[in-house]
Amino acid sequence: MDWGLFFLAGLFNALGHFGSISAMHLAQASALQPFSYAQVVSAFVIGWFAF
Repeated sequence: MDWGLFFLAGLFNALGHFGSISAMHLAQASALQPFSYAQVVSAFVIGWFAF
């Protein structure tokens, strides 16, 4: 069971990185920066409730 969850976490992480890289190729970094800040805030909120 744990190996399946590790695999899915790695898969989604890789897809997220590939999506970020392709977004950088298509748009200017200044247009994408607010999404990076949103990731920090959402990681904090999820961590606050999860732990």
